[in-house]
Amino acid sequence: DLRARVVDQCMAEAGFRPVRLPACTRDTPAPTAGSAQPPLGPTSCARRLPDGGWQVVTPG
Repeated sequence: DLRARVVDQCMAEAGFRPVRLPACTRDTPAPTAGSAQPPLGPTSCARRLPDGGWQVVTPG
């Protein structure tokens, strides 16, 4: 839809690009609450939250 295309265009103009991340394993440690998001790296993964949202984790 138009809204999604405009959002994608704005994000691209701001220097963001879509990425695909594997799901985190159950033993991937959760980051501490309130910690800053580290840069994405080869160990980055996505964790599904109880509220249905996603959390990006970069163990290291």
